[in-house]
Amino acid sequence: MLFRTRPCAGLDQQPAELGGRAVEMLIAQLQRNELGVPEWATTTTIPARWTEGPTVRKLPGSPVQASG
Repeated sequence: MLFRTRPCAGLDQQPAELGGRAVEMLIAQLQRNELGVPEWATTTTIPARWTEGPTVRKLPGSPVQASG
């Protein structure tokens, strides 16, 4: 869920999913008895989701999407 103070368009970077993935990685390291900084860095990608809002105008001729 995107936490907002007012309605606006933008990217939802899915902080709950990212935090969950971080916890999974930490638990896996603990189960393998790995301590300290890993020798090799890794990258985990969680795709962001676009959130529609009133702060971005529609392009002329673009199809209207049903809300809901």
